[in-house]
Amino acid sequence: MQPKLRKYQDDLRTSGLGVIAFGIWSVIKMVLTFLLVPEYWQQLKTIAGPGLDILIYVFVIGSLIAIEIGIRLLIGLSARSEGNGGKKRNLYIAADIILMLISAASIVAVAVLPGEASFIERAASIIFEGSSFFVMLRLLISVYKVRSLAKKTA
Repeated sequence: MQPKLRKYQDDLRTSGLGVIAFGIWSVIKMVLTFLLVPEYWQQLKTIAGPGLDILIYVFVIGSLIAIEIGIRLLIGLSARSEGNGGKKRNLYIAADIILMLISAASIVAVAVLPGEASFIERAASIIFEGSSFFVMLRLLISVYKVRSLAKKTA
C-alpha cells in the first residue's frame, strides 16, 4: 500500500504544480494578447468610448485575471499540501471541478463555434485547454486514490 500511496501523493503534488503553471501561462497569454495585439485595444476603446470608461474595463480585466490566478493557486497549493500529508480540504476539489467544466466548455466552444481565430490559434487553444483539463482530471483521480489508500492503511 505505501508505494502506491506515495505514488499518488507525488502525482497530487505534480498535478497541483501543473494547475499553478497553467494559471500563470493563462495570465501571461491574456496580458500579452492585450499588449501585443492592437485590435483588442481598438475594440476596448470603441466599447468604452471616450473618458475614464477604459479604466473601468482595464480594472475588470485585471480583476478577472486576479480571480483566475487566485483560484488556480488555491487548487494547486491545497493539492500540494495534501500530497505532502497536510490538511485535507474539499473546497479546492469543488473549484477544480468547476474549472474542469469551464475548460471542457471552452474546448467545445473553440472546436464547434465559428470565430475569427485562425486554424493555428484554434488548435493552440484546444491543445492548451485539453492539457489543462487533463492535469485537473489527474488531480481529481490522485485525490481520490490518496484518500482511499490513506483510509485503507489507517
